[in-house]
Amino acid sequence: MEKIIAVSTSFNPDIQLLEKVIISLREQVSEMIIVDDCSREEIRQNIKSLAEKFPNFVTLIFNSENSGIGISLNKGARLAIEKGADWILTTDDDTIFEKDTIKTMIDAYNAQNEKDKEKIGLITPNIKDIRSLIWPIDSPITINENGGITGGQMVKTKIIPIVGFWNEGLFIEDVDAEFCFRVDDAEFKTLNVPNAVINVRWGNPKLGKLFKRIIIIPNYPPYRYYYTSRNHFYLYIRNFKKYVNWKRKNSFIYGIIIPRYLIKALLYEDQKCKKIWMATRGTFDGLRGKMGKLK
Repeated sequence: MEKIIAVSTSFNPDIQLLEKVIISLREQVSEMIIVDDCSREEIRQNIKSLAEKFPNFVTLIFNSENSGIGISLNKGARLAIEKGADWILTTDDDTIFEKDTIKTMIDAYNAQNEKDKEKIGLITPNIKDIRSLIWPIDSPITINENGGITGGQMVKTKIIPIVGFWNEGLFIEDVDAEFCFRVDDAEFKTLNVPNAVINVRWGNPKLGKLFKRIIIIPNYPPYRYYYTSRNHFYLYIRNFKKYVNWKRKNSFIYGIIIPRYLIKALLYEDQKCKKIWMATRGTFDGLRGKMGKLK
C-alpha cells in the first residue's frame, strides 16, 4: 500500500474549520503535517491544543515568521519525504475532503496502464465551492497537462527530485500554477478525477451577478491583490502560453488588461482604492521581476 501524507499550510485559521479538515482526512491518509505560517500567538496555542486531539496523526511545524506558502509547503514536503511518503497531498486550512476522496483518486491512478502511471505526476480532484462543482461529477477521468490548485492535489514524491520543490519567491498566489508548469516541462501528466470531491472556500466568499452570470466574490484583504497582480504578470511574461491555458476561460483582454479579480473588487468589494493601489503596485513589481514578501 502506498503511503500518503497530507501537508497543510495554515495562517490564522478558523480552528473549528481546521478541525473539520483534519477529521475529513483522518481515515484517508497515513498522517498529516500542518505547517503554520506564523499565526497569532493565541491561534498557535489553539492549533497545538487541536493537534493533541489527534495523537500519532498530526505533526506540527511552526514558522518563526510569516514566510509564504512556498516555504511552508517545502518544509512539510521535506518532512513527508523523510517519513517515506509515496504521495504528498497538498492542502490548506479550509479545504474539506468528502468521504473516500483519496481512495477514489488512488483507485483511478491504479486503474491506468503501467506506461501512463509512469508519466502521471499529479492527481487532482473535483472542486466544489459555494456555487457549484468545477466538473459534472460523472465526467470522464482524464490525463492532461493542466495541473491543479494546491488544495487537494496529490504529488508523486518521485517527481520532486526532477521537478523541484515549490517556488518560495512567489510567497502566495499562483504557487500551484508555477509548480504545475514545471511538472509539464518535465513531461509529467495530471490525472483529473471528477468523482473525487473536495469542498473549498475562496476567501470570505459571497455570490454576485455579472452579466446575468453568478460569480463568486472572494472579499480578499488588500494585500492579496498585490500578490495576485504581481505573480500573474510575472508568470504571464515567463510562461505566456502555459499561463493563458491555465486561465483558459479568460481572453487576452479579460485576463491581462482587465483582470477578473479586479473587476470583482471594483464592483462588489470594500476598500476599492486600496485594492486598486495594491494591484497596481503588484503589476509594476511583477513586470520587473521583484519577488518575495511585500515590505
